[in-house]
Amino acid sequence: MTLKQDIKDKAFELGFTSCGFAQVEKLDFEKQYLSEWTSKGHHGNKKYLQDNIETRTNPELLLSGAKTVISLAINYYPGENLKIKNFKIAKYATGIDYHYVLKEKLNTLANFIKNNSNCKAIKVCVDSIPIMERSWAVKAGIGWRGKNNCIIIKNKGSFFFLSEIITDVEFEYDKPYMDDYCGECRKCIESCPTNALYDSYKIDIRNCISYLTLESDVDNEKNIDKLKKNNNNYIVGCDICQDVCPWNQYSSITKIETFSKPYFNPENINQAFKSKSQFNKFFKSSPILRLGYKKFIAILCVKTTEND
Repeated sequence: MTLKQDIKDKAFELGFTSCGFAQVEKLDFEKQYLSEWTSKGHHGNKKYLQDNIETRTNPELLLSGAKTVISLAINYYPGENLKIKNFKIAKYATGIDYHYVLKEKLNTLANFIKNNSNCKAIKVCVDSIPIMERSWAVKAGIGWRGKNNCIIIKNKGSFFFLSEIITDVEFEYDKPYMDDYCGECRKCIESCPTNALYDSYKIDIRNCISYLTLESDVDNEKNIDKLKKNNNNYIVGCDICQDVCPWNQYSSITKIETFSKPYFNPENINQAFKSKSQFNKFFKSSPILRLGYKKFIAILCVKTTEND
């Protein structure tokens, strides 16, 4: 048994579905792409994507002496979408906020690496860290980037959270995932009601329902009009482009109960409507807390008015 295999075995024991190893390098292609993408304004109000391009495309700026990026994927698929009244929330928001769950698992794995190697420097990364998660997933052999920009794992689908561990330990590296099994399929593009996916592998997040519900200003009339095009009644995030993907017929219910079991009881949702403090209490450890009380109520009003 090698250290690399021991780490993979430990990752699987912790509930991760996939684990791959890639050699640290500067991501020159991604750097150019990000620069062009943000220059067109396709990143919306996510200013940090424009400010952190250098760091995002060079792991050595996140960890001095970095040699390896360990890319990990974990299944969060809960089955059917959880509903609040007649409205849907994206599948990722069913259970506890994934940041809490992943950080705990990543720290456990990082400690395992430190205790079983000559590791002197190590860093765990969830999506709040500026790192090109999908690029490293491809380089580590996890899966390919689909036309909807999600990482797709063959015969498993795309309902996965990605995360990384950067370390100064060198390994025998996995082969990058070179195949693309999307083929001629364009279901994700054709099914996007707001044309956020305006071409294969290209997205303008300003039109994305997930962005509109989580990031945008709901008081903006243009954003309200876009939300009204959301005929699938999503009020938190969106799964449309994943739900129509043929590869997600292979999705299986996650074994991580904190992702599969609803964090809150939708039948008691009226408690969250009463005040900001009640909203914060009701959604305390849920990804929905990120919306904030004012925006949550505003989105419900938009969708309720539309359906009347």
